[in-house]
Parts: sequence; C-alpha cells; structure tokens
Amino acid sequence: MPIENDARQELKEAFLKHLPRRVKYLEDGWTRLCKLSWSSHDFDSYLKRVHELAGSSGRFGQIGINQCSIQLERFLNTLDEARSQPSDFQYQAGMNLVAQLREEANRIEAVDQTFPTRSEKRRLFYLRPVDNPHPGLESELKNAGFNVLTFMDADDMEGEVQKRLPDGIIVDGDMLPQMYSMTPLLKSAQDRQHAKVPVVCIAGNRSLELRLMAIRTNVAAYYVAPVDSRTLAQELWELTNREQMQYRVLVIEDDISQAQFASAILQKAGMKTLSITQPLQVLDALGRFKPDLILMDLYMPDANGNELTTVIREHPDFVVTPIVFLSGEKNREKQLDALSYGADDFLSKPVSPTQLISTVSNRIKRSQVLQKRTSLSTSRDPVSGLYNPGYFFEQLDDLMSGDQADLLHGGMLHIHIDRLEKIRQAEGEEVASRLLAELGTLIAQQIEVQDVACRLNDNSLGVIASRPDDDNILQLAEKLRSKVEQYLFAHSASGLTPTLSIGIGLFTNQRDEASTLLLEAARACKDAQQLGGNQSCVYSPVVLSSSLAAGGQMAALIIESLTHGDIRTFFQPLIESPDGEITHFEIVLNIMTPEVSEVSAQDIREVARQAEKLSLLDRCLLEQSLNIMEQQRTSGEPVTLFVELSFESMKQPKQIVWLRDQLRSRQMVGTGLVAGFNTQELGASPTEAKATVNALRQMGIEISLTGFSASKNAFQVLHYLKAEHIRLAAETLKVESSSARKLATLIKKLHARIVLPYMETGTLPPHWIAEADLVPSMPG
Repeated sequence: MPIENDARQELKEAFLKHLPRRVKYLEDGWTRLCKLSWSSHDFDSYLKRVHELAGSSGRFGQIGINQCSIQLERFLNTLDEARSQPSDFQYQAGMNLVAQLREEANRIEAVDQTFPTRSEKRRLFYLRPVDNPHPGLESELKNAGFNVLTFMDADDMEGEVQKRLPDGIIVDGDMLPQMYSMTPLLKSAQDRQHAKVPVVCIAGNRSLELRLMAIRTNVAAYYVAPVDSRTLAQELWELTNREQMQYRVLVIEDDISQAQFASAILQKAGMKTLSITQPLQVLDALGRFKPDLILMDLYMPDANGNELTTVIREHPDFVVTPIVFLSGEKNREKQLDALSYGADDFLSKPVSPTQLISTVSNRIKRSQVLQKRTSLSTSRDPVSGLYNPGYFFEQLDDLMSGDQADLLHGGMLHIHIDRLEKIRQAEGEEVASRLLAELGTLIAQQIEVQDVACRLNDNSLGVIASRPDDDNILQLAEKLRSKVEQYLFAHSASGLTPTLSIGIGLFTNQRDEASTLLLEAARACKDAQQLGGNQSCVYSPVVLSSSLAAGGQMAALIIESLTHGDIRTFFQPLIESPDGEITHFEIVLNIMTPEVSEVSAQDIREVARQAEKLSLLDRCLLEQSLNIMEQQRTSGEPVTLFVELSFESMKQPKQIVWLRDQLRSRQMVGTGLVAGFNTQELGASPTEAKATVNALRQMGIEISLTGFSASKNAFQVLHYLKAEHIRLAAETLKVESSSARKLATLIKKLHARIVLPYMETGTLPPHWIAEADLVPSMPG
C-alpha cells in the first residue's frame, strides 16, 4: 500500500486533531451559504468540503463521521440539480444533518483516543466528599482501565488499605486533612508490602496552606479544579505503572574507580548505566546509549566537562537531556561557571548514595515532564535534521482543512534520493546518514521560512511549499535538483553521488484530503524515477467524463486508483432492530467526483476485472477492513464488517496466504469479518468454492452469499457451503409477502441470516423488512 502504517497513523491523528474545525466550517458555511451569500461557486466549494470529509473519514475508519457526511453529501447532490438558493425547509434539513455530524464529532472528541485496551485492571481508591465535586471523573477512570473504589470517609479507606494496597489514591482537597492523618499508616503498609502508592490531589482552590499539606502528605501530583478528566486518567495510568522503564544514565568519568562507584549506586537503585572513561568517545556513546541523563566529571584529559557540555548541547537530540556535574571542585564561582555552559546541576564529591540517587531521579523526572509538555510533533529527525513525518503531516492537513484551503497555491514535493540505497549497500549506514545530513542542510537552505521539509522514509524527503502560483513550485523543484546535482558531497570514496527525482502534487488539483496529495506527489515521483531519475514530474489528474464509455477516462481513473491502493469507501450500517445498537456495517465501494456524483461498485468491479486488477481491489478492501476492525477492537467497540469480494481473486492460494499473514501479524482471529461472494459465481465452481470457503472459515471469517435469488440453484449453493448470511438480489425483493415468508422460512432452516440490500432509490418492501435479520439504514 502506498501509505505506510506509521504515516497512515500520523495522518489519522492530524485528521482527528482538525476534525472539530472542519465541522465548525460546515456549520458556519451552511448558514452563510443559505442566509447571507448564495452563489453556485460557493455551493460547489461547500459540496467539495463535505466530499473531502467523507473521503477522509472513510480512509481513517471513522465510521460515524463517514455515514453522516455521506448522508449530507447525498442531500446536497439533490439540491445541486436545482442550482438555486435552498428554501427555509431545505436549510433546516441541512442544519439537522450538520448537527448529526457535530454530535458524532463531539462523541469522538469525548472518547479518549490515548488509552489502549488495558489487559489488566488497576485498583484506585477515591476519597471525596458526599457531594461529588468532579462529576464524570469516576466513569472516565473506569474507561481508562481502573477499578475505582469510592470512599467518603478516611476511616473506611484505612481499613481497605490494611487489607490490600491500591495501585493509586485520588483525594479531593476537602478531604486532604483526613488523608494527612493516615499518612503514617499508608507509609507503613507500603514498607511492609514493598510497594509505592502514588497519591493525587484535586484541590478546589489555589490555597498555599492546602498545597503545603499536600507536600507533607507526599502527594505525587497536585491539580487545581477544573481538571481535564482524560488527561488526569492518562497521567494516573503512568503514575501507577509499577514496571516503569529503567532510567538510563551515561557516566563520563576518567577515573575508573569513581565511574564504577557512581554506576554501582545507580544500578542498585534500578537504573541502567554506561560508563566511558575516554571523553572523546562521548558522541558515539550518546548515539548508541541514548541516555535520560548524563553524569559527568568536570576535569578530564582531552576535553573538560564545559567543552563536552557545549558539544552535547549542539546535538538536536540532546538539547534538553539533563547534565549533572559530579566533581571535587569546591569553588562556588567555578561551579556556577560550569553550570553556565548548559549543565543542570552540580554535585560535589564525595556524594552520598542517597543524594546521588535523589538528584539523578528528580532531574530525569522533571526533564520527562517538560518534554511531555513540549509538542513531540515538532521534533526533528536525528539523521537529516529535518522535521519528522508526524509534524509534516499535521501541517499538511492543517493547510488543506483550513478556512482558506480553497485559496491555496503551491503544493507538495516528494523527493526520492537516487542511488542512496546503492550508497548504503556499498559504504554502510554511517556514510548514508552523513549524506542525508548534508542533504537535509542543503534543502533547508533553499526553501522559504513558511515551508516545511521532512524526512518521509529511508530514501525520501518531503517539502510543503506555499507559493503565489504553480510555476513557483516547478522552479523550486528544479532549483533543488540543480543544487544537489552540483553539490560536492564529502561522504564517499566510491564515486557514487546522489541526484533527486521529484514528484509534485499541486494544491490546485481539487483532491479530497491530505493523504491524497501525498499519493499524488508519490505517483509523480515514481514517474520521474521511471524516466531515468534526476527529473521533476507534476501529477496530472485524469480528466473525467460522465460515463465509463467516454473514451475510457473513468476506467483510467479507476485503474489508477486500484494500482495505488486509493479506493474510496463508505460504511453502510445494518441494523437488527430500529432501536438496536449498530454494530454491523457493510463496506461499500464508492468513487465520487465533481463531474460524476457516484460510480457504482458494479462498475468499479467490472473495470477491475477487465484490467485484471481484481486481486488489487480485494486487497485494498480487506486491508481497509482489517485496519478498521483493529482500530475498533483497540477502542473496545468491536464491529462486524461485511465486505464483498471477488471469488475469482480469492480462490487464488496466494490471496489466501496473504490474508492469513495479515491476520497473524495483527493477532486477529474470529475477526468479525464477513466475506461476501456472488452466489452464481460460487455455484459455477462448487469444489473450488468449498475449498475457498473452508480456508476463510479457518481464519474465523464468515461467508455471505450476495445477489441471492429464489432459484433452486441459489438454495443448493447455500446448502452446500452452509453460508452464515445471504444478501437478497434486487429482483427477489419484488415477490409478494406470502412468497417472501416461504423463502425466509427456507433460508432460516438452513441457518442463514437474511440481509437486505441498500436501495439507492425507492424503499424496501415492509414484508421483507419484517422477515430480515439485518436491514440497511442511514443515520437520522
């Protein structure tokens, strides 16, 4: 697939971050469009934004947002025919649909995306007044994986503490005096059971007296209301983790015995250490060991502590790593001078084990807190010096989802470094890394201050460039190519030098989301490579016409999308009863464009069959299905997904092996996946069908027969394959109620569930709705 898993996850996080703003734009835009400034151009722009949201939400598995935006898009398409300002009734209907979208976005925002599925439950004691001052906190803690026992009196909690220590304690500020009185008992219980119980206090005000009492109660974290329940729950989970990662301390000391002494003390305290006695080895040790703290002597041969501190602070990865001097220097002025070079603390020899452990632990803890508060997304790639992909994708999504997105000019450059892999193989990773660092510096010097450059992967870089017109982007690409071609790299003795193949995706191409721009630039880059490298190519979208037959242009678009794994889908909910919880969905193939409102799944499949791309299509659908199911399983909300596949492709052994490998790598068995196959196709090759169905069932995948008719043949296939579900053919829906009842009875005798097909136009017959197990429905 063109978007790697890490990149897909980072793009998804960027999408979720900007989702509230996208929905707000749609809310405000609908009112502005209908009540203030109607125009066909503005309507087209609004429809494009809804279309973008439908595509993005489908790609990132946001089922609820996808359903709501698809429904809104279909409503807008009905208005598109009139091309006139909506009536008051239509305005209100649109507002209702946007309100559903807002409600779903709020639900996503309320669900804590940061909590993985907790394999174990942790006990938490909560001491609070009778009148709960923090409603909703207890349910949030339970969602985070805690078993919460609530107490309104410290005496009751004291009895439970004596029986068994909890993993953590929350105390309301009003109850802190009671907590303070039981501190000796809690300490005694911790000493006896060799455990540490963090205490967290939520105060109702900023009283200094209360804060001092919290310190004397050994409170580990102190909050002043109102608090963010989700943030508090996450931090509590980290505080109560009794298997904390070992702190890593790099000891730089030319005296071997002193280095061994400090290391022994820290190791006894549960820390991991690396000692070096040659100061000039510090850079290699930093890269290899990646310490949480550096403990260093001040006076050493070859390089003193002040000089080493200066060198270390110049490295982007260790700008904030705590440095503590451990030296025999007693002169206070010289100690302060040493700290001015960028160190964080100074300990004088001899130092007690308690003081050393306390100083090192506290400095690391403080550093980690500060780093958490600093956005990790702006971190730099340690090799190239450019931004990491997470920050890059966030900025790209920010640009493309902003209020001024329609006015954007510029684009994205996908830069492949030609021959880098050969250099890596010939001369090793170290030489390749030095070359990447030079390239990163060179590119950073050529772009403008508003541009964002990053290292996309091992062999590629990316640049987001905003420019007045498209020609400026082409000029930038040529400038980068020319500079690299002429640059004298001081990296290699083999004579291999890099050039750049650059693909350009333009903001003006009317795409539907940031990930699509990424794909476009990558495709253009591949074209540049196929032309021999050291080229620049601009992605050119297929010009669409209104039918598949018009010069094959729509077919060309479908084939291109299949080749690059870029098929759009939406989620059709299937309900068991009108008031039941929706946990079943059908993944529906879908291509929508400004010129063609929708291309049917049948047309997409037919083009794929003619182009011999059915295997690619099925893999696209299966991979997207597994991504969604994995996500839903992680969030604790598993779903059942129906996905229609081609028997022609799935009967191939390599396709079955690929799917089995996918499930094993994701540790998914009994997935909740339902594979749908055309009934007639299975009936034409019953032996092969049986083998394929058995192979899928061994993976925990159920079978659905699609296009199921009232024919004898269809029932023979159902009886032979013992499918768990059947989806009725459209013509079967036309039978009278008495015939429908007989057919339903026969189907259920064969232990299959009846699924009704989605009707684009018209309504489903009531007598079939009464007989069916699953009925398609759109929200609202």
